[in-house]
Parts: sequence; C-alpha cells; structure tokens
Amino acid sequence: MIFNSEFIIRNNKKYFLAKEIKLSACNKIEKKCYQALELAYFAVKNQTDIYCSSQIEGVFLELAKNVQVNIPVQYKKNTILHVCTELYKSGGHTRCLTRWISDLSEFEHDCVILDQKSELPLDFLNCINKSGSKVFNLTPLKSILKKASKLRIIASAYEYIILHIHMNDPVPIVAFGVNEFKRPVIYFNHADHLFWLGVSICDWCFDLNNVGHDLTVKRRGISRSSILGIPFVENKYIDSHMPKKSDKKILFSSGNKNKFSSYDGKDFFDLVDIILSEEPDVYWIVIGHDLHSYKSNFLTKKFGKRFIIYSELAYSEYLEKLKSAYLVIDSYPVGGGTALLDAVSLNIPFFTLCSFQSDAVVKSFGFCSDFAEFKNKVVMVLNDFSYRNILLENEDFLIKSMYGNEKWKNTCKNILSKLNSHKVYSFKSINNCNVSLAAKITCRWVSGKSLFKSLFEFRFRRKKIIIVFCGKILAFKERLWKFPII
Repeated sequence: MIFNSEFIIRNNKKYFLAKEIKLSACNKIEKKCYQALELAYFAVKNQTDIYCSSQIEGVFLELAKNVQVNIPVQYKKNTILHVCTELYKSGGHTRCLTRWISDLSEFEHDCVILDQKSELPLDFLNCINKSGSKVFNLTPLKSILKKASKLRIIASAYEYIILHIHMNDPVPIVAFGVNEFKRPVIYFNHADHLFWLGVSICDWCFDLNNVGHDLTVKRRGISRSSILGIPFVENKYIDSHMPKKSDKKILFSSGNKNKFSSYDGKDFFDLVDIILSEEPDVYWIVIGHDLHSYKSNFLTKKFGKRFIIYSELAYSEYLEKLKSAYLVIDSYPVGGGTALLDAVSLNIPFFTLCSFQSDAVVKSFGFCSDFAEFKNKVVMVLNDFSYRNILLENEDFLIKSMYGNEKWKNTCKNILSKLNSHKVYSFKSINNCNVSLAAKITCRWVSGKSLFKSLFEFRFRRKKIIIVFCGKILAFKERLWKFPII
C-alpha cells in the first residue's frame, strides 16, 4: 500500500485550514496565542504546502501592542544585529551566521539569542571573539512578552536587523510588529521550503536560490525580496586538497536524518548500497544521520569499516573528516547548502540530485537530473581522475563567480543601503495553488514499514503527547505547548 505525498499534504492542509478558522473565532488573547503556537508548530513539522498565515501572525501582532517600552530614537550607523532562536554545533544554520559576521567586516555585528538549549558552538564563540561582537542571551527570560520587550529595546540601537530564526518563533513578530519600531528587518530565508512566521515584519527577504525566491514571491506574497545565497568561504581552511590517483577513495555525505528520507520510490541509502557493492575499494562517510536507523545498521553490517556513520560532530571535527574525501555526495531528497560550499572550498567536487540547491550548483556539472545519471557520474569520477578535475574546475568557477566573497558582499551591501526604515505589512495567505515540488519532496513518498512512521507522528513535550494521522488529531493529553505568553 502506497500513500503519495499529495495525499498526505491534502490532509495536513485540510486540518491546518480548519484550525485557522477556530483560531479566528477565539477571543481570549492568551488562549489564542497557545492555539497559534500549536498551529505554527504543526505547519513546520507537517508539510501542508502552506508557507505563511496572516491569521497566526495577526495573533502575535495583536500581542505586540501589549509591549510598552521606551526605545531609543538614535541608532549607530554600520551596525547589524543578528537575531537567532538557537545555534548548533553542527549543520549549516550557525555556519551561515558566522560567515555573515566575518564577510561583512566593515559592519559591527552583535547577536541576540532567544532560546539556547545547549552550550554555544565553539566556532561561533571564536568568531564572536575575533570580531569583538557582543552576545545578548535572552534564554533566561521565560515569556514571549519579556523576550520581545527586551529585543525591541536592544534592536532599536542598530542600523539593520537580520533574522536567522526558527520558522515557528513568534518573538520577533511581537518585538517588531509595531510601526513605532523603525529599524529595517531582514529575513534570511534559510528554510525556504517550509512554513514560517515573519511575513508581516519582513522589510526584505534574502532567498538562497531561484526555487526559494519563487516560493517567497508567489506563495508568501513578498515582492520585497532578492536572491543572496550563502556566503562562500574561499579556501580559508586549507590551501589545497588535490588527492593523488593512489589515495583511498572516500565518499562523503552529511545532513540531519530528515534530509535522507525516501522520495518518489528512491532512497539515498539504496545508492550507497549499490556504489559500495560495485566499487570494493571505495569507503563512505555519513555525518548527521541516525546511528541506529534500520538503513544505518544494515549498511554497517554489510560493509563493515567501509561504511562509517557519525550522528553529530563539532564543525572543526566535521571539516577534518571532510578533508579526507575524494568526492562529496549531497544528501537526498533535501540537499545541504553549506556542505557543498565547504567541499568546493577544500577543492573537493560534489554531486547532487536536489533541484532546490543554489543556482550555481544547479547550473554545474555536479547537478544530476535523475538517479541513473547520478550513479553513472559517481562511477565515472571514481574511475577517471581527469574527469574529477574537470568537475571540480566547473563547480569552483560557478560558485566563486556567483557567491564569492566580494560578489556576495556587494550584493548584500547594495540591498541594505536601500533599506531605511521598518513598517508592518498586511498580507493574505495564499492557499489555493497546486502542490509545489518543494512540498512533495519534503513530504516524501512512503510505503511498507515507513508508512506507520510517516502517517502517525508522535510528539513528546515533557508530559504532553499528541498523535497526528494525516493531519487529523486522534488523541492528546494536556496541551502540546506550555509556554508562558506574558
């Protein structure tokens, strides 16, 4: 029995829209905020093919009026405040932030962290120390209103505000959702394929690629946007990495476990199985996936030391593993943005099947349109060293020409120079479109043993449990969210 992605998306969407109607009918502000939080969380975790909600944001804009603070009128020129929900020791989210700080060195950069659950990453702290930046940690403030009040005061002293936030984080809307706040707010769209909060306060949206930009304009209704991409670090970690023909051939992949799910009957780890079976001298390292998943255990038992998997590594450790790679294979069906840029910065070529990668990646020889092309090219690179060099030269040229330090910096500064003030925007949710490719890929096809896991989602929040079947709540105990509003 196979449930395709559109079936699941339709059910999720139906549930979401029904809950939106109930949200509009609620009159008590605190209860309304809890419902809005639950619905935003649902939309992020379950693909609805809905990318924004004027009803949910309206709840937090109403709450924003309750923030009564005196904010400074004067701001310091050439300053940027980066607002983050949480930073991580692995993955591309925090790496993007550190590159903003290091690449735009003519600006003074400070950071606000809203809800940090673990120690701050070492590479972030090193970047902060090197740049002389300040970090405001608002985690100890437990309510949305308290965080938003403090954020509004802090942010008023900066020329620009850049959001690197979680998709369902309401604090920035409550902080910046009033016209009395004057500093321009820029949304760095790191999760372009998902629902997010912030359309109403976004003075400019920086997208990562053409696919994300299309969703921003057509599905969120934000015309004040442009493609910026991820800053590219040009060989700052190592001068060169050009293996000899006799070197051990290690394939390298990275990404959290959600990036490696099946789609359209294809599975990333099926490709791993095929390549390692046909190429007995090849090794494969995967970083970020679940160590105890069925696929991981199967491949580890079958190939032994030729298949090595790590659940999570600090960025410095990650780079050390990456330096040993002969070829980088992008995660599938969802690709990694900074992962491929890191590969090229170390003179390592890549292949990807992900169609919503950066525009430079999609135009390169490393982009493959289907699994057959993907497999054939991988085998060709493994057995033809000259083709590897051609591949690397092509990828290096395109990425540096489109996202090199000076190019990225000039594009960013050009947009920032045109943003002088902030306003709150009214918008309408856009829910009557055909299902997007991004939604289908991130929802995925499921069959067999994967069916139960995909259709039934168990979510645990302390003692709260909620069970969702294709977007319909079957049972729950207490409330999914128990987060102070006031």
